[in-house]
Amino acid sequence: MNYLNDTQRVEMALPAHIMMAVMLAGAEYADPGPQPEPRTKADALQMPMKIMKWRQAWNEHNKRLETDPVFKAGYDEFLATKALLVEAMDEPIQDVFPAKKRASLLRRIVLLHVKIIEPYTMLRESGEDDTDPRKIGLIGYHMIQTLVDQEYLIIPEHSAFGQALEVLLPGLSPQKDSDIPDYENLNFSAQKAVKKIFRALRNEKYYLGLHIPNN
Repeated sequence: MNYLNDTQRVEMALPAHIMMAVMLAGAEYADPGPQPEPRTKADALQMPMKIMKWRQAWNEHNKRLETDPVFKAGYDEFLATKALLVEAMDEPIQDVFPAKKRASLLRRIVLLHVKIIEPYTMLRESGEDDTDPRKIGLIGYHMIQTLVDQEYLIIPEHSAFGQALEVLLPGLSPQKDSDIPDYENLNFSAQKAVKKIFRALRNEKYYLGLHIPNN
C-alpha cells in the first residue's frame, strides 16, 4: 500500500465499518452476537435479563442450525461475508506501526463510526427498538454509491470489500417497483440521512472534497 496519512486511512476504512453495521442490523441469518455489555448505569441494572435473553437466543439459533439446512446455508454465507468485511476494515491500517499507533487509529475509526452511524442502528434510550433495517440498508447503499461515483472510493472487484459488496449490494439497492409500503418516502429519507452523515463527516474534516447536494 502506498503511503497514506491518518485521515486517508480513516476514509478508506469507514465504508467497511458502515457496511458491517448495515449487515448486522438487517441480516436474516445473523447470530445473536457477543454477550451484551452495559453502556450506562441504568443499562447495568437490566444486564441479568438481557444476558438471559441473549443465551436463549443463542440456544434457539444453534437448534435452528441443526434442523434447518436453508438457515445453515444462509448463516454460512453470513459468516463468510462478515469475515470479508473484517478483512476490509483492517486493510487500511494493517501496515501501521507500532501496534499502539494502529490501535489508536482503530479507536479513532470506531468512535467516528459510533458518532455518525449508531444513531441509525441503536436502541433508543426508552428501550424501544426504532431501528429500520430497510432504511439502514438504503443509507449504506447510497453512501457507497456516492463515494464510488465521485471516485472517493475505488473498490477492486476481487478485494475483500469488493467480494463482500457483491453479496450485500443487490439486496440493498433501491427498487423502482418495490411492494414495500411507502418505499419511495423511505428511500428519500435514507438519501436525506446520507447527506446529513456526510455533512457530519465534513465537520470532522473527512471527505472534504465530496460534493453534497443541498436539496
